[in-house]
Amino acid sequence: MSTLDVSVVMPCLDEAEAIKSCVSIARSTLLDAGLSGEVIVVDNGSCDGSGELAARAGARVVSEPCRGYGRAYLAGLAAARGRSIVMADADLSYDLREVPRFVAELDRGADLVMGDRRGNIEAGAMPWHHRYFGNPVMTWLLNTLFRTRIGDAWCGLRAVRRDALSKLDLRAGGMEFALEMIVRASRCNLRVAELSVGLTPRTGESKLSSFRDGLRGLRFLLLHGPVLAFTLLGVGLCALGFAIVTTSSTAAPLTAGGAILVSGVPLLALGAGARVYASQRSRAAGPALGSPELGAPPGVEPTEADGLASAVSRSA
Repeated sequence: MSTLDVSVVMPCLDEAEAIKSCVSIARSTLLDAGLSGEVIVVDNGSCDGSGELAARAGARVVSEPCRGYGRAYLAGLAAARGRSIVMADADLSYDLREVPRFVAELDRGADLVMGDRRGNIEAGAMPWHHRYFGNPVMTWLLNTLFRTRIGDAWCGLRAVRRDALSKLDLRAGGMEFALEMIVRASRCNLRVAELSVGLTPRTGESKLSSFRDGLRGLRFLLLHGPVLAFTLLGVGLCALGFAIVTTSSTAAPLTAGGAILVSGVPLLALGAGARVYASQRSRAAGPALGSPELGAPPGVEPTEADGLASAVSRSA
C-alpha cells in the first residue's frame, strides 16, 4: 500500500447536503498545498445517497454499516494511507482549508493535534447547553481525572500521526471515541498540541443526542479514570469511619463515623467495578486499530481520488 502525505477522513451519516462540498474543499486544499493525499468518506449507513455523492466528488468511500461515530472513524483510520491523518465532520461546520495547518503541527513533532473552538463559535453553531455546560464540564472532568491540558475535548477537527495509532489502541464505538483518543494519548505520553479553529452552523440535520452521547462520554471518563484513586479514597473513608465508630460511645460521633463509613463503600465498589468493566469492554471490543488481528480495512470503493497523489506530484 503506497503511502501518501495526508488522509482526510470524514464520517458520514446522511450528509447529502454538504458532502460534495466537503470533499471538493478538502481535495482542492491538498492540491493547493502541494500535499499528496486522499479524502476518505466513511458511509455509516446513509439512506440519502451520501456515499454515491462523495464518490462522484472524488472521495474514497469506505462502507461501515454498523452505526457509531467511533465505528466510522475506526473504519476510516484503518483504510487511511496518509502519514498524517486529519479528521473532520462532513457537515461544513469546520473550515477544511485548515488541513495544512494541522499537518504542519504534526510535522513539527506533535502526535495528536486538537482543534480548540473556544472564542470562535458563530451564533447558532452550537446549542447553548453544549457551549456553556456540557463541553466545559466534560473538558474539566477530563483534565481533572487524567491530568491533561485540553481546552476543547469534543472538537471534531483534529489530526493524528498514523504511526501513533497502534499506541493509541482505539476501540470505542460511539461519541466517546473523541475522549478516548485524548485519554490514550495522555497515558502513552504522546505529544498533544492545540490549534484555535472556528465553528460555523452545520449544513443539514445534527445526528447528536445530547443526553445519550453525553452520558456515554461521562461513563467512559469515570470507568477509565484513575481507578486506584477511587479505591484508595474508599479504603481511607471506610477505615476512618470504622475507627470513629469503634472508639466512640456517644450519638454524634457514632452518627458521623457511620456516615463516613457508608460513603466509602460506594467508592470501593466503583473502583472494583470500573476495573472489571473496563477489562471486559476491552476484550469485547476485539482487536484495536493498528493491531495485526484487525485484518484488512473495510471494503473501499475506489474512485478517481486514487489518482490524487500523482496529480498533486505533477502539479507541484
